[in-house]
Amino acid sequence: MSDHELEQINQLITEAIAASNVSAGDGSGEARRSRMLANVKRRSRAPAPEGTYTVRADDMPWEVFDTGIERKRVVTDHGDGTHSCIYRLQPGAKFRSHPHKHQETCWVISGEVLVGEHPLQAGDMHVAEVNFDHPEVVARSEALLLIRSQIGRGPLSPP
Repeated sequence: MSDHELEQINQLITEAIAASNVSAGDGSGEARRSRMLANVKRRSRAPAPEGTYTVRADDMPWEVFDTGIERKRVVTDHGDGTHSCIYRLQPGAKFRSHPHKHQETCWVISGEVLVGEHPLQAGDMHVAEVNFDHPEVVARSEALLLIRSQIGRGPLSPP
């Protein structure tokens, strides 16, 4: 849960307590608000169910990947040598053409990109098969992509 979301919840709790006729002088309103906010925070960070894990957006920093491109590393699978990353591309940013030793999947979360001359938009999934060269990818607008690719190669490993 982001700080902004917690602040919104804090505001709602404060308003609910103010409307509940609790006397401000007895301190119970502030104590009640603190308990309610602590409970919301606890629930928002409750452990993931057994056999699963959660990667929180706030826990993944954006890193500069290349000109006009940032990424967040989400999941790494050393067993099969792949990782999943979120890429944020500015309009005109490019991934160079590159070969594939693993299948690469790309889900366009938002925006629009061209794979060669092939357009992709939000919601589209694109798959590059093993042993094929991937054409250049160009962002036509600001775009957010989730890509699962080979570790160390990716859609474009900076030179």
